[in-house]
Amino acid sequence: MPQKTIILFLLATILSPVFASGQGDNEDRGAIASQEKQPPANGFIITDSTGRVVEFDSPPERIFQAGKAAFITTNTLYLFPEARERFLGTSMADQGFGFLAGIIDPSMKDKQVYNQNIGVEELISLRPDLVIMKDFLVGSMEKPLTDFGIHTIFMNLETPEAFYSEIETLGVVFDNELRAEELNQWYRGKMREIEEALILPESSSSDSLESSDPPEVLILYYNIKDGISSFNVPPMSYMQTDMVLKGGGIPAWRDMELGNRWTKVGLEQIAAWNADYVIIISYSTPAGVIVERLKEDPLWQSLTAVKNSHLYPFPRDFHSWDQPGPGWILGYRWMAGILNPDLISSLPSAMEDEARAFYKFAFGVDDELFEREIVRKIRGEAD
Repeated sequence: MPQKTIILFLLATILSPVFASGQGDNEDRGAIASQEKQPPANGFIITDSTGRVVEFDSPPERIFQAGKAAFITTNTLYLFPEARERFLGTSMADQGFGFLAGIIDPSMKDKQVYNQNIGVEELISLRPDLVIMKDFLVGSMEKPLTDFGIHTIFMNLETPEAFYSEIETLGVVFDNELRAEELNQWYRGKMREIEEALILPESSSSDSLESSDPPEVLILYYNIKDGISSFNVPPMSYMQTDMVLKGGGIPAWRDMELGNRWTKVGLEQIAAWNADYVIIISYSTPAGVIVERLKEDPLWQSLTAVKNSHLYPFPRDFHSWDQPGPGWILGYRWMAGILNPDLISSLPSAMEDEARAFYKFAFGVDDELFEREIVRKIRGEAD
């Protein structure tokens, strides 16, 4: 008998009893595991952004949001029409420019609105079936709520891909996977429109464009804390940075040592970068007000972006469009237009049309409500 055949025969002889002795047990264990993973007849199983597997015996009817960054999760829930019936309370989701949920859901006046620092005991008293929070709260909120038998889902929503994934999760939670698919198709389609608009046609020449080189872009988040103002740049992983990249720009701060949150920068560094475009973000004072102040500052007047009228406030409605949440798609669209005015329009009229279409699709907002409550915020008109 050849040596190779002998070796294979011996291996088969040694291993076959092992396989045979465990086969029945493995089949039994597999059957049990399979049964355990099957949700009840009216239930379902989801995996949230933190990797936690959450099992529901039945669809949750009393859904609440809790914690900071409330507008990101609350506004995302309202992309599903079922939220008007089953979503019963939220932490205050107003960044100072109005409460969007109160506009798109007339019944919000009868629902619970509480502090962003709501405690576990107060949440439990609301008798929730499900509490939805941002993922940075998993360490402090998961165990105490789970110990009381309350389901929790922690959402990320910080990138388009995370958004698509969690829309699918919400489709299961609200038992409306068709709406989830519709939402993701719409958002992906809008991103594809931007990408295709930025592809230069073969007939284009460099003379027909302002510049064939990608512009250097500086995103600055203006913040005031304890009366002291500062400018900050985002990590490379943040959505704001991705907007620059997807819009055809180069982040001016790309070589800077960054943390995992916004990093403070001084005017000396801003001047050293001397970016082609500077975009100002503000979540409290309107960004347009900050931009007008900077234009009057002699130090800022020496910057290339200011000289070329390329200092812009990031637009907003109830929330700045640079942030995660349903309106992020408007931020991508606006950024692409600012950096490529010959290829895609970012004129106020064009962006109002984009916003009108977004609000109609996302929240069912009709023209009358859009004109009355939303367009004036886009224009920066006083409330």
